[in-house]
Amino acid sequence: MFINKFFQTFAAIIGFMVAYTVIGLPIFLMQNSWPDGVFVILLTVWSVGSVVFFLAFFFWIIGKIWVFHGADVPATPLEVLKNQLLEINSWDAPVEVKETKNGLVFTWKYVDAKWWELFKKAGLIKVYELHAKFNENKDTVYLTDVSKTVSWGVGPTEVRISAQAIHGIQAGFDAAKQLGVKENFSLGTVMDYRFSPSEIKNPVMNTILKNGWDVKFRV
Repeated sequence: MFINKFFQTFAAIIGFMVAYTVIGLPIFLMQNSWPDGVFVILLTVWSVGSVVFFLAFFFWIIGKIWVFHGADVPATPLEVLKNQLLEINSWDAPVEVKETKNGLVFTWKYVDAKWWELFKKAGLIKVYELHAKFNENKDTVYLTDVSKTVSWGVGPTEVRISAQAIHGIQAGFDAAKQLGVKENFSLGTVMDYRFSPSEIKNPVMNTILKNGWDVKFRV
C-alpha cells in the first residue's frame, strides 16, 4: 500500500513538472521576440513561480494521496483512543509514548537501561519518531515521520539526540498486518524486534484505524 502511494506521488510530481514546463515553453521559444529585459523578467517570474506552485502542489497532493480511511465503525472518543495508545507505556516493550501540547510522539525507549544496549548493538544511527496530531472534529489523526541522528555514548544517560530532524514519509505500513499496539507490545517479545520504523508505525496506525479514525500523513 505504501509503495503504491509513493508511485502515485512520484507520477503526480512528474506530471506537474511536465505541465509547468509546457506552460513556460512560449517564454523560451519567443525569447528573441521579446523587448529588451522582458525575457529576463518573464524567466524570473516563471522560475519563482515554479518553486511556489510546486510547494503548494506538493502539500496538496500529499493530503490527497496519503490518506488511510478508518474502519466502518463509529469513531472512538478522542480520550479513549489516546488512552489506548498511551497504554504502551505500561508494557515491557522498547517503545514509549510522549504526550506533548500538539499530540503524541511514539519513539524507541532509548534511555531505558534495559533496551539501550540492544539499540546500540543493532547499529542504529537514526532514532525514529512518529508524531501524531489529533483533529477531533474530523476524526482524523495527522502523522509525521521524523528521523534524528543519535549518539549512544557509554550508557543510557549519555544518549545524545541531534536537534536537527528530517521530516517526511517513510515506507513501512502494512495494512495486511491487522495488529494494534496491544497485540504488538504487551507481549514483550525482545528477539522479534528489528527496530525499524514499521514496528512502531504498523501497530499505531492499525489501532487508530480500528477505532474508526482516519490517518493522514504530513511532511
